[in-house]
Amino acid sequence: MPVIHSRVNKQTYQEILDKVNKRLSWWNAMHLSLAGRLTLTQLVIQTIPIYAMQTTKIPSGIRDKIDQACRHFIWSGAAGKKKMSLVKWDHICQPKLCGGLGLKNLSLMNEALLMKIGWGLISSPNSLWVQVLLSKYGLDHASLPNVLPTKYGSYMWKAVGGIWPEVLKGIK
Repeated sequence: MPVIHSRVNKQTYQEILDKVNKRLSWWNAMHLSLAGRLTLTQLVIQTIPIYAMQTTKIPSGIRDKIDQACRHFIWSGAAGKKKMSLVKWDHICQPKLCGGLGLKNLSLMNEALLMKIGWGLISSPNSLWVQVLLSKYGLDHASLPNVLPTKYGSYMWKAVGGIWPEVLKGIK
């Protein structure tokens, strides 16, 4: 992820989509079994946006396009080809123990990674990054509020503020 000096929008994350499409275009999936395509999707394609999702909330349009590319690759064997899905995407994203195929739901993964930052704010008060963030936004660890002020924060701070109520539910 480049250092962002302007407003964050879908174009900011175009690089992630380009990486996904580039990887998919390299593979000749017509010679792969369904299990092979699932493995490539799970271990390569779905890991590309993880780095960005650790500190920002990826726009839903970008997540949807990545999911769409994964669906097309799994069912048709090519990134651009469209073929009818045999199973609903929500069922495929379930854990294997629940009857799914173990693919990641990128929306839930994004929330989980942001909650990890929220948990770090609560559980690691002596960490340098926590002290820097709290002092930047005029907060102290002893009185972390129920709602983080997000009006003038960075994109990461706004993303963490968006899931902050869920983080607080987890500690009660």
